[in-house]
Amino acid sequence: MSNDSDTRAVHVDDDVVVKIPPELQDRLRIACQRWAETDSRLEPESLLRALLTDVGRAITTHRGRISPLFNGNGLHSIVVVPIGGMYYAETPLILGDRCVIGHVCDLTEDAIREMGARADRSISAFRFPDDAVWLEDYFAARNDEVIGDEIYATLEAEEGWMPLVAAFLMPTFGPHATTRTFSATQALIAAAWLLSEDPNANLPWILDFDGPRTPHFCEDDGTTLEMINLDGSSQQPGIAQTSTLHFRFAPVDLFEIVSDHRDAPLRRIAACATDDNYSGSALLTACELVYAAGRSSLSARQTALQAASNTMSTVELHPDERLLRDALIRAARM
Repeated sequence: MSNDSDTRAVHVDDDVVVKIPPELQDRLRIACQRWAETDSRLEPESLLRALLTDVGRAITTHRGRISPLFNGNGLHSIVVVPIGGMYYAETPLILGDRCVIGHVCDLTEDAIREMGARADRSISAFRFPDDAVWLEDYFAARNDEVIGDEIYATLEAEEGWMPLVAAFLMPTFGPHATTRTFSATQALIAAAWLLSEDPNANLPWILDFDGPRTPHFCEDDGTTLEMINLDGSSQQPGIAQTSTLHFRFAPVDLFEIVSDHRDAPLRRIAACATDDNYSGSALLTACELVYAAGRSSLSARQTALQAASNTMSTVELHPDERLLRDALIRAARM
């Protein structure tokens, strides 16, 4: 249980916290003091803590997991998602007040912690946990300088990088925050892919969920297509020829997008996804369709891209969304 000047945050379980407003605290505190006067074994503050926890459980049981007792500031949570197939610079990218994108490193950890501290003291001590599989190299490198040198040398030789993460400050908590963050991450990935001017760029992925566990492409990554064709240009009529096409995967260069000042749509997505009064967004819906399209067959991909293009063509757009709409229309026409 934690205190601030206005409210008391009661941790009911691992992902449920209820904020008790000061007027209710005062009433319960008076009741606990009176009970303590009748029994010397009772300590008022301990009794108050136990009572507040019971009140929190009752609220979440009978009124749902989003409690009406949240104050105007609401309850915030930080959710971090690892991304593969996209890279940035050494310093993290700050997308407004509620989104940080950066490679796993101390600077990114600090930026996420500062983002939380500005919003809510209860989430001001963010640290990367040491039990995530995709953080093993980071902690190994941080805890042992020799191992760290070997890890970074290997990454350099493979033209690889530490995982990129997207951290969102959500004005909610628990499964609701996780679901919103998942959708927001997919939308950001799709938007970055559309804004990339590299025609070979592959759609990035959520690490180890719908793509590889490694955040970068290996030398052999790609697809090979062998075809047999027979046409009138063959020097030996009647003999079919075998042709091979090799598609090399390329990552999305987020740094290039930012350097070219094409990142306004990303900031818009971060703002929409983390808005206190979030009620859906045509921009997020379109980008999620694009993300789904990138995981589909060619025909399904074009259908989804066209649907996403139609979605953004039929609504009034914020100026920061028009650049993304134009990129989406171009992709749908390819």
